[in-house]
Amino acid sequence: MLSDPLPADPFSEPGLIAFENAAIRLGGRILLRNTNWTIWPGEQWAVVGANGAGKSSLVRALAGELPVVRGRFHHPPDMRRTVGYVSFERHRRLIAREEAMDDARWFSGDPDSLTTARHVFDSGEGSGTAEQAASRIGIRHLLDRAVRFLSTGEIRKVLIACALAEQPKILVLDEPFDGLDVASREHLTGIIRSLIRSGTQVVLVTHRRSELLPEMTHVILVAEGRVAALGPKEDVLPVWRKHCPVLHPPVRWEMDGSPRGRSAEENIAGDAEHREHSAAPEQSETGEGTDAATPLIEMNDVTVRFGEQIILNHLHWTVRPGEHWAVTGPNGAGKTTLLRLISGDHPQVYANHVRLFGRKRGTGESIWDVKRRIGIISSEFQIRYRKSIRA
Repeated sequence: MLSDPLPADPFSEPGLIAFENAAIRLGGRILLRNTNWTIWPGEQWAVVGANGAGKSSLVRALAGELPVVRGRFHHPPDMRRTVGYVSFERHRRLIAREEAMDDARWFSGDPDSLTTARHVFDSGEGSGTAEQAASRIGIRHLLDRAVRFLSTGEIRKVLIACALAEQPKILVLDEPFDGLDVASREHLTGIIRSLIRSGTQVVLVTHRRSELLPEMTHVILVAEGRVAALGPKEDVLPVWRKHCPVLHPPVRWEMDGSPRGRSAEENIAGDAEHREHSAAPEQSETGEGTDAATPLIEMNDVTVRFGEQIILNHLHWTVRPGEHWAVTGPNGAGKTTLLRLISGDHPQVYANHVRLFGRKRGTGESIWDVKRRIGIISSEFQIRYRKSIRA
């Protein structure tokens, strides 16, 4: 399926953006060869496909961040005013830029002069009115907070507000719901739908069918580094299902621990079978085992604060062997801060009473004594660990 043919003079159509037999360069690789994609005024596009298919590379080229090295790329002269772009990569660059300024802060004797969300608007990420854009997203209360102390979801909202401050004709949102809590996802969904109704064209990148908004009129499917299909939504969705079948519906859990549609008795039987096949308690590299009576984590009256802002307030928490915990809460509630106290990545652990594996933090252990017994994966870790090395 191909998009509608281009006019003889592509710029005779105001707002038209088009790739014509294009290919995109990412580092030393050529991707998305022979891509033909035209975005006509009034169309709302979803860019879909599996992780790693090439969706982000396509929209980065659309936003002018990756070069089109073959074919032609038709676009209005002022791309910054035409296309607003929010992505994981921009989030990463913001964090990297903030960390790169640390040396200058310490050298100047002003280590507390941190970049606030308001500064992000003034630094070129968004030149419009910060107050208006932040109000539209519901984050005015974050404007004077340091970026370093914002959660992943809060930074995502700041970047979306910055893009809106430019009043773009097309707003490209690359996986915008990742890292947002349920309430924030619902709020952002309402904002996007409102933007569409007010005349903003949206290009939404997602690999989840549940995030495909009703207002989307067209879909472009990217698979294995090429455009597999594009056109009206009703034509492409069957092709997407073929490329990315959903083998199992999502499991929803009852309060007793059993999946819905499965009885508690069946769940108990499954647990018993699991226990029969469970391995013995894990041994560390030095042969140390975890004493069944020794808590893995103990936090007594833990408080974390930055100036007047309190992140954790007199927290008591104990995790014992065999327990499995879920840490829940909205964006900015302190979940990541809590986990960084455990992983050894937060300096205020030394100002509090925290014991890990029976030993109080700050009694001579090295950070590697802590980390070798903990495995961790998080969106923050993914953002910070972007190295030019092979997998």
